[in-house]
Amino acid sequence: MAENTPIEREDVILIASRILALLLLVWALLDLAALPEQGFSLIHYRILINKTPHDVYMSHLYLIATITLALKILALLATVEWLWKCGPKVEGLFSPKSSGQELGDQP
Repeated sequence: MAENTPIEREDVILIASRILALLLLVWALLDLAALPEQGFSLIHYRILINKTPHDVYMSHLYLIATITLALKILALLATVEWLWKCGPKVEGLFSPKSSGQELGDQP
């Protein structure tokens, strides 16, 4: 039989980091699926020949919404990459060490 060994702190942090990264990846993919709709609406209002004030407003609205969505997707993907690598900063985010642990006074 396998020995019941406790899971290491670093392993728990790695698992939590990767789970959060996968959650954010799904969120980014869902937002990516909405990007064509935003782009289509933006193009629709941009190519109108006789623009009413409402059309100009909607054109600006969809331009801002499309840029914001694209930046959000990029930020989510950058965060996913950062969390997936699980470096020392991520470990500190999930489990900050107390001042006593840093000095080696306490286990």
